[in-house]
Amino acid sequence: MSNKLAADIRKAAFNTTVPQETVEVSEWDAEVIVKGLSAGAAVDFYATAMKDEHGEQVVDRKAWGPGLLIACVFDADGKPVFESANVEMIQGMPSATVTRLAGIAARLSGLGGDDDDKAVVEDFGDDL
Repeated sequence: MSNKLAADIRKAAFNTTVPQETVEVSEWDAEVIVKGLSAGAAVDFYATAMKDEHGEQVVDRKAWGPGLLIACVFDADGKPVFESANVEMIQGMPSATVTRLAGIAARLSGLGGDDDDKAVVEDFGDDL
């Protein structure tokens, strides 16, 4: 690879932004900004959203939805709406609300590419 090509790729990568969407949450009578995870934030998210099950790393269905809301949902000023201390509160929220926001966050983050994530996206609400 030429130095120019590598420099062009680095420049393009540097100018790439994480996708986001403004989402109306009628249950809260509010709008929130749902942002996709950066590469570093995705590593942090998976560190908390995985568990060991019989020697294999699997998605922790109880942590997946709350983790995405904590990492990806922001107010209009760009401040996180939730923090790690809010996991139990998020688990007590209506599943439809959490599932909808977590699904948007997962899509914007490029998650759900493997069977474990797809199963969680479709059915994680049972463990909230």
